[in-house]
Amino acid sequence: MDPFRTPDTSIRAHQRASRRVRGMRLAVGATALGVLLVGTAAAASDLGTTEAGRDSASDRGDVDLIGRMAHANSLKAREDYNERLDVEWSKLVARTELISIHRKEKAAAEAKRAAEEAAAEKEAARTAAAERAKRQELEAAEADRAAKIAKAQKAAAARRAEDAEQDTEPAEAAPSDADRLIAAAAEARASAGSAAAAAPAPAASAPIGEPWASLAHCESTGNWSINTGNGYYGGLQFSLSTWRAFGGQGMPHENSPQAQIEVAKRVQASQGWGAWPACTRKLGLR
Repeated sequence: MDPFRTPDTSIRAHQRASRRVRGMRLAVGATALGVLLVGTAAAASDLGTTEAGRDSASDRGDVDLIGRMAHANSLKAREDYNERLDVEWSKLVARTELISIHRKEKAAAEAKRAAEEAAAEKEAARTAAAERAKRQELEAAEADRAAKIAKAQKAAAARRAEDAEQDTEPAEAAPSDADRLIAAAAEARASAGSAAAAAPAPAASAPIGEPWASLAHCESTGNWSINTGNGYYGGLQFSLSTWRAFGGQGMPHENSPQAQIEVAKRVQASQGWGAWPACTRKLGLR
């Protein structure tokens, strides 16, 4: 500062300098503000451009994502479809196997039933054949029994006819001298003890010899006291007329087997074994 200057001049200079500094500051501030505004506008523009690019990229990313998701969904749908096809195919195979098994079981059951029916028919045929054979055997046995009965009846009728002929024609069956002697002795014994002869004699303890035992078995099944009411009596089936004609006492079936055999011996000596035609023929005595 000039020492010679007045203070007013210095003050005015200082004021001018302050104004210049202030102006410079304002200019610098305005410039800085303009620069700031320009930078801000540029930054805003850049920011807008960046945002737009980002939005565009985001849109493109969304489109790509949607496409990828659609493709993934398509692949998943195809896989699900193939899986359903596999499941249906498995079910079809299983159903086919079940049908095959059912048919096999049905065929086996039908074959078993046919075999059982055939076996049943065979068994029924065998049973029928056995029953038929048994029936034929029974019929043959009945026929044989009927023939034997008829033969026995015929023999009995022939014997009754012979006895009747002997009763009506006593002359033809007249006893011999020996028979008369035997008959006389029998009458003597009868007169000596008629009461004892009339009473039933006890069964003899001595064994009965042959052929009289076999003959009695054939004529009366060995029953020496039989009386069936058919007109024949005792074990050897005497008619009452023959019994009395040859010295028999009382009723034939009331006498002992030995007494019946004694009378039978007289009859056999006089008439032969033909007095008992059927049984003596059966026993081979004639």
